[in-house]
Amino acid sequence: MSSLFRCACFWLVLLFTLAATAPAQAQFHSLLVQTDGSLWAWGNNEYGQLGDGTTSNRATPVRIATGIKWKSAEAGRFYTLAIRQDGSLWAWGNNEYGQLGDGTTSNRSSPVQIAPGTKWLSVSAGNAHTLAIRQDGTLWAWGSNSYGALGDGTTTARLTPVQIGTGITWQSASAGDYHSTAIRPDGTLWTWGNNTNGALGDGTKAHRFAPYKLGTGMLSVSAGNGYVVALDKTGTLWNWGESSPLLSVYPNLSPSEFQPATKWKSISAGYNHCLMIKADGTLWSAGYNTFGSLGIGTSPDSRPNAVAAGTTWQSVTAGFCLSMGIRQDGSVWTWGYNQTGALGTTTIKTTQITLPLPVAPKVAWKEYSGGSIYSAAIDEAGNLWGWGDAYHLSINRYNLYTAPAKIDSTHHWTKVYVGPQPISSYLLGIRQDGSLWTWGNTPGRYGKDSYNSKENTYSAVQVAPGATWHSVAVGPQCVWGIQQDGTLWGWGGNVGLFYTRPVLGDGTNNAQQEPVQIAAGFHWLQVSTSLVDYYGYPTESGYYTAAIRQDSTLWTWGYNLKGQLGMGDQAPRLAPEQVKPGSKWRSVSTGANHTVAIAQDGTLWAWGSNEYGKLGNGTTTDATKPIQIASSKTWKVASAGTFFTVAIDKDGKLWTWGYNADGALGNASNIDSTTPQMVAPDAKWQGVQAGMRHVLATRTDGTLWTWGANNYGQAGHSYYSSIPLRIGTLSLPLPVHGTAANADNALQLSAWPLPFGSAGAQVQLQAMQPGSATVSLLDATGRRLWQRTMYVRAAANTLLLPETGTLSAGIYLLRVQQGQQQATLRLIHE
Repeated sequence: MSSLFRCACFWLVLLFTLAATAPAQAQFHSLLVQTDGSLWAWGNNEYGQLGDGTTSNRATPVRIATGIKWKSAEAGRFYTLAIRQDGSLWAWGNNEYGQLGDGTTSNRSSPVQIAPGTKWLSVSAGNAHTLAIRQDGTLWAWGSNSYGALGDGTTTARLTPVQIGTGITWQSASAGDYHSTAIRPDGTLWTWGNNTNGALGDGTKAHRFAPYKLGTGMLSVSAGNGYVVALDKTGTLWNWGESSPLLSVYPNLSPSEFQPATKWKSISAGYNHCLMIKADGTLWSAGYNTFGSLGIGTSPDSRPNAVAAGTTWQSVTAGFCLSMGIRQDGSVWTWGYNQTGALGTTTIKTTQITLPLPVAPKVAWKEYSGGSIYSAAIDEAGNLWGWGDAYHLSINRYNLYTAPAKIDSTHHWTKVYVGPQPISSYLLGIRQDGSLWTWGNTPGRYGKDSYNSKENTYSAVQVAPGATWHSVAVGPQCVWGIQQDGTLWGWGGNVGLFYTRPVLGDGTNNAQQEPVQIAAGFHWLQVSTSLVDYYGYPTESGYYTAAIRQDSTLWTWGYNLKGQLGMGDQAPRLAPEQVKPGSKWRSVSTGANHTVAIAQDGTLWAWGSNEYGKLGNGTTTDATKPIQIASSKTWKVASAGTFFTVAIDKDGKLWTWGYNADGALGNASNIDSTTPQMVAPDAKWQGVQAGMRHVLATRTDGTLWTWGANNYGQAGHSYYSSIPLRIGTLSLPLPVHGTAANADNALQLSAWPLPFGSAGAQVQLQAMQPGSATVSLLDATGRRLWQRTMYVRAAANTLLLPETGTLSAGIYLLRVQQGQQQATLRLIHE
């Protein structure tokens, strides 16, 4: 039988009348029906849309309903529908508007049958409404009926299938965002629903609540976000709607030809890009290239360009910001955005990294800093690097750098600091001569000086020329710096719409365009300031600062609603006030509204807000005075993130606690912890710094590791692919699993895809017990090529195998032995 490949990335659906069925997509989850009838799913699973009985995201394929033979599968926005080989229709996932069609609005994490006893031919899932054709040719619709998207003459939502056009048969249907299209056996094309952008093609912007005949002689149709593309029986490509990536006329309210001299054989409408296969089998893309969705590398938006020139394709689907396709040799390829693992490959990281991963492992790093959407670091040679969203920092303001890019190598840099604001980021760096430089929307007048309005770029400008600086602390609206003579200075701050922010510590609420001295007459060692701008909510504001004087006393000032100043109350302070008089302190770190500090004796203390257990004392109760954390340990480094904390003990072990939805705890899960949990116990750590939602840490060998939020590339790993990646084939098993011989399956090894390259291979190991494991690589004859011992955690482990990078093409066996448990995995090196 032919196979159907479905990938979910936002309200686009495509059904063909050709012999080979084609892919379709919704939002951030993906589906694949193989030639053996098995159904596989991966990606986002927030509403159970993968159908594996859980709501856990999957970065690699998991088989759905083992033993069942499937014919096709269709992904809508957060929900899925699939047809078995016996013609029965099943649905699962989000059901807020009744889009599953089971008569309820309850979400389903496992398949539930729709209209039992009925045989179905095809199904199309949109934003929140569904279209399906029975084997007798009748068309049925259910779910949200905004703008008349169902076509039953009303705007009433339907929880079960309702027939559209009695006594009429249909050939294919496609559900868009809030509009629908369908073709009858006589080739007539019909549209209905939302027409705000001219998606109905009738020359108007008036909505239609029942099917409207638009044209004749049509072969296939695909509805996107506010537009439609269609092929007629001669191979001519038509499009309409103001949002069409193929827009050749404006406002494009009626069908217009696209490249009339070219013949096409299949099409797929994405959110803001379109994929098209020519009659010769070559694949072309047009529209926006957001996150590489066009598959043409980092080239700018276009219309159109060839994807993987010289290859031939069987079917493709365009999604929200990702694309998928099947080549004529049966290989399956994905490219674009990898939110929650939607690409189905571990070679491209997701927007959440739950285990430490190395950044540029061949570079030794000295200093580093992470904000909210950007990170920066300095290597041993003094070169300055950055990665993430460089909106305010680079020559090209709109670049996303998902791997370190060199910012400056002409000067020797010693310190770097990234501003925390998510929208208007900025960067400060100290050169070897002590001068301080800044890029971006920096507080005070420096943001204005850094901006070149003629070229629409930002460049480095010096702060307070003539001054020499030791260290800096950067906040949402203010900056503090300690000069090399030990004096403390602050600048920035502003008046909000309804309040002023008492943050500088100079005893006033005044903003300062230039540095002013704080607490004149004293000398300081360290300063730290809060990460978060709670704009418009002064009672929740995180604006506060902590600093340590040269006599090792600790002082704080600013807002204090959560007790983050450590004074035993919730009153703000306009000037520095001492914390826990009589104590001596080594370091301090401020988060959003909680503070952690290490005393001279190595004890760790925390206070302030305790949501998600970020203080680490086993509770979620706020503390307005310092409380000791993990008293049995001696601590070397501690850093407060927005809602979590990271720290290193004297033995070089790394610990994390608090909020973990972004994977910031680095323990291969998204589960919060109210007490310290060890990260990568086989490693020795030297330093660590928490950003707002991600973490940067160095090991004793100088390598830099990151984890947590990566939605802007701030963790230094790509979360999208701008070129097609092969993730498998239609006819071969997807993940190759090996398990222990005994029944408890204590050890499980899997690799998906099976990525080889110059850096080697990466596999996933699931172990029930922590401990030492022996890893061996064998050739196809069973001859051992190499063997080494490593420590594995009692959870998911990422095994990086650099030794495989020089292997020639062929089949290899990877074997892992842990006690009496053994797992073997076949690796295919192409």
